[in-house]
Amino acid sequence: MKQLMIKYSSFILLLSIEIVAQENCLKDNEDYITLINWNAWELGQYNNYPYYEVRKRLLDLNPDILTIQEVKRCGFGFYSLLRDDIDFNDENMWCAEKYAYPGKGNGAAGSYGIGIASKYPTLKSKIIKEINGRTVLGVKYEVHNTPVWIWSAHAAFVKGPSDTTRLEDFHAINEIINLHNTNSEPVILSGDFNADRDRPWGENDPERGEMAVFWDNGFKDVWREVYPDIETKPGYTYYNISRIDYILTKNLPKNWSISDIRVLDNIWCDIGVDNRSKDINCDKEESVDHNPIYLKIKVLEDSYDYAFPDGIRNYKAGTKVLSKDGNVYQCRSFPYSGYCKQWNIGANQYEPGKGIHWHMAWEKIDP
Repeated sequence: MKQLMIKYSSFILLLSIEIVAQENCLKDNEDYITLINWNAWELGQYNNYPYYEVRKRLLDLNPDILTIQEVKRCGFGFYSLLRDDIDFNDENMWCAEKYAYPGKGNGAAGSYGIGIASKYPTLKSKIIKEINGRTVLGVKYEVHNTPVWIWSAHAAFVKGPSDTTRLEDFHAINEIINLHNTNSEPVILSGDFNADRDRPWGENDPERGEMAVFWDNGFKDVWREVYPDIETKPGYTYYNISRIDYILTKNLPKNWSISDIRVLDNIWCDIGVDNRSKDINCDKEESVDHNPIYLKIKVLEDSYDYAFPDGIRNYKAGTKVLSKDGNVYQCRSFPYSGYCKQWNIGANQYEPGKGIHWHMAWEKIDP
């Protein structure tokens, strides 16, 4: 009887180990990317900004990427809210404000600065541009072995039907993104666009379909992709009356999917003070500015060996690569496998999905 109990206990132990191993295997097959976008309400403008309380509420959500607008100061502002080499590696934190980057146009920041912080390594340092007093900032990071452009933007607030400033901003934002994203890499663009595509505000601030500039450039509005019904999911981000903050994406890899997107409860109501640490009572519908947007992306286990052209010397028959078009391709068998290694910037005829002779070297793998 004792031996039987020992054998039974051993069986249960082995079964438990097997179940845990299977669960861990399932966990290894997927991972997540989390991003929070937020207009931080004149960050650094006032000495008594409640940095600690705001920081705690943002970081409790453990974001991998933070995109911040209305950064009035970087040193006494962005880097007071997010501590370099503590919250995020200093090499992956980028900020631009007018005092450090004066002027207009490329290389300058407007009166409303901007910032990005990431837990992913930087591949290309910041690109900044002042647009009508506002700012757009872009950084390329390596996210799950994939080069991804992260952009934070702040567009103008228009004052009437004849005001084309915001439309000019939208064109400028797309132009600078297209200028630098020459390889059609994944893009996540988030920010305060000051335009409610769902419920235009009327004659004083008509949206006039201006957000279509982004749709024409291949972007998708993540909130409306997940929640197409405007009435049941308005997604208000500003004063609980309009949706003017967005997270837009394009060229996301096929093995990335939206797991969650939500508007977070207003930080200011949660801590009970405004950006000058003055008491507020949200029950009285006091003005509390913008709500953050939280995005969670599921990343399934890589179904490829390399992101093309990484590791090109190792390519052989059967090697799977993630191409720049977001699809996975497999190197053909001999004698065609030799073409898989034949690539450089000036000779890309065998580049999977792009070169004029790519079919000779590669087979596209259906998702």
